[in-house]
Amino acid sequence: IQKTLREPAQPEKAAEVAGKEKKLIRAVLDRSYKVKVPEPMEPTGQAETPEQIAALFQQVRANTIEYVRGTADPLHHHFAPHFVLKDLDGAQWLLMIALHTSRH
Repeated sequence: IQKTLREPAQPEKAAEVAGKEKKLIRAVLDRSYKVKVPEPMEPTGQAETPEQIAALFQQVRANTIEYVRGTADPLHHHFAPHFVLKDLDGAQWLLMIALHTSRH
């Protein structure tokens, strides 16, 4: 999300992604639909044990929560593509992160 903020804002594009939240919620929480992530997004083996994986997850989650609590960034005006759902704005990406955690 923060990487997308390095690019110029595109407020005119907001209407294109408006309303994707309901689709996002349905799609991500529907475990009957399986998705193979693109190779660059596959786990990289940064952790060898479940405890190490949990610690890494907790750190990344804490960083995300800290960012959300303090940001005034115009998240609805910055976009990044999702490999299935196409363009999402920054706020939708935050929703995706939360939903993905719920899915697993």
